[in-house]
Amino acid sequence: MNFLEQMFPKVQCLHISSALYLGFLEQTDASESRLFLCFRDQSLYLFLFQGKELIFSNNFHCPSTNDLVYYIMLVFNQFNLHPQQQVVLVSGDFVENGAYHKALSEYVQYIYPVEKPSFMKFTESTENRLNNHAYFDVMSIFMCL
Repeated sequence: MNFLEQMFPKVQCLHISSALYLGFLEQTDASESRLFLCFRDQSLYLFLFQGKELIFSNNFHCPSTNDLVYYIMLVFNQFNLHPQQQVVLVSGDFVENGAYHKALSEYVQYIYPVEKPSFMKFTESTENRLNNHAYFDVMSIFMCL
């Protein structure tokens, strides 16, 4: 860390959870619960909001789809969430109809990719080529500055 501080005296190191929290908070609804997931390098970052209030946040190592389903269903159970009613918003290394999506959709009905942060603006051609949810964590870093 000293090397970075010497080279870049104004550098600020943040945990990915800080960026995800701010990005997900922007997409919460004041009246309902939302479960946000970010998959990155076999890690699951999970955030549960009730309205604008963060209820639960944790990070789990998920080398397999079974691990992913286990941790998500554990959260559903602990917080009395209903898999056929709860909205789950996903970001990161989440591919529609990929292994994680297929495993999760066996239990959860409403799975949607997150929208990009509202301050991010792209040209229409760029917008059409990007999977915004794939870079949500990186885009949300700007909310920490």
